[in-house]
Amino acid sequence: MKKRILTMLTAGVMTTAMLSGCADFSEEDWQAIIESEEVQQVLRDLTIDDEEDTAKAAEGAASEIDLSALPMDPSVMTPWMNTNIAGMVTMDVTAGYRDDYYYAVNHDWLRDAKFKPGYSTEASFLDATWIVRDRCMEFLNDENLTGEDAELIQNYYNLILDWDARNKAGITPVKPFMDTLMAVSSLDELTEFLLSEDNDKYGSFLVTVGLALYGEDSNRYEVGIYKPSLLLGDAAEYRELTPNGERMKTYWDAAASYMLGRFGMTEAEIGDTIEKAYAFDEKLSKFEKTLLEQYDPSYLKESINMATMEDINEMSPVFPLPAYLEKYGWAKSELIDVEWPEAIRGLNDLYTEENFEEIKAALLVRDATSYISLLDEEAYRESQRLSNAYTGVAESKPDEESAYSETRGLFPDSFARLYIDRYLTEEMRQDITKLCQDCIDTYSEMFDEEDWLSEETRRYAKEK
Repeated sequence: MKKRILTMLTAGVMTTAMLSGCADFSEEDWQAIIESEEVQQVLRDLTIDDEEDTAKAAEGAASEIDLSALPMDPSVMTPWMNTNIAGMVTMDVTAGYRDDYYYAVNHDWLRDAKFKPGYSTEASFLDATWIVRDRCMEFLNDENLTGEDAELIQNYYNLILDWDARNKAGITPVKPFMDTLMAVSSLDELTEFLLSEDNDKYGSFLVTVGLALYGEDSNRYEVGIYKPSLLLGDAAEYRELTPNGERMKTYWDAAASYMLGRFGMTEAEIGDTIEKAYAFDEKLSKFEKTLLEQYDPSYLKESINMATMEDINEMSPVFPLPAYLEKYGWAKSELIDVEWPEAIRGLNDLYTEENFEEIKAALLVRDATSYISLLDEEAYRESQRLSNAYTGVAESKPDEESAYSETRGLFPDSFARLYIDRYLTEEMRQDITKLCQDCIDTYSEMFDEEDWLSEETRRYAKEK
């Protein structure tokens, strides 16, 4: 309790400093503040016996809270209750400033906040997000807008919302591709299929390859080779299924069953395919880090592994990763970063005729489910239903808002240019430029004042 009191007091003093323009307080200034009568009186008022206060708080909570009305039992949450879970804060569940400052200050907002349709999070700062969303959605319906950016986003947005055309097409656009995959009968045929242009357009490669900023020089890009994705997300789920893993598995089972059925599989074939897909993932998971292991600070450094094409050939002599990089131009890069070489080597070891059926099943499940929100309205509504069940969302986003999200996700630069042209004034531009320059100048001064920095490090820090 005393630690919380001191934390609150420190935060209060720091807040005062920030509201005063981030004044540069000396050690004497801080000492004067702590010794002031106002602060000392606060300390006297807040000085209590920790054990007695904790016991009283626990006794009061036990007598006042109806645990059956809460989504989770707060007794498992220590030392504080997680009030960011919807439904945990009610009229009966309260806290004093000394017990939980965040809870006490935000009690009414946490109690009354409601999710917007289709969202599983809410926060007061998101109000600014909704303003930007509304402005960007205006671009999609503004017939007076001209230019390539406007044409691009409006055409794509309208295609998403054209249910007549989507329903008429049904699964026809991807049915030939899925039929080809279903007909693959050997590992050699699968290798040829994985390297095909159709698979590059419509399918998955088990390993994701993409562009990313180079960590040592943000002015350059690197080719990133990322570890194979798992259906259940976390490698730990294949060792012991958690409640979240169970929800995710329920989603994948239902989505795969629905889509594979749409592509003509029988119920027995669907069950066999899904079972084999999980079996392959379980083998693959043994070569990957769990999410908990990835949260370890050491993982960041371990996941940066600059490689040459010679290294890639050594990691993956059987799985056609080197051939894929060569065919689609990735091999030309001077910078290739392999997130987790052990996972690439593991996939290569598993890429055998013995595992062929399981690998094929894993691809069928991944590819089929990837189309569920992109085809006709029947598939799209099923996607909404399954996603809502997984996330706990009671109501879906309006179609227009979902279409906006998809469009902005694909064409962020087009929206940015249109937004700047309409809303960024010259005065705002100058203010932002000055703010950025002030920050740069301030950091430069700070670097100059630090005597422990070498000249080389100081120079690199300023450049960055």
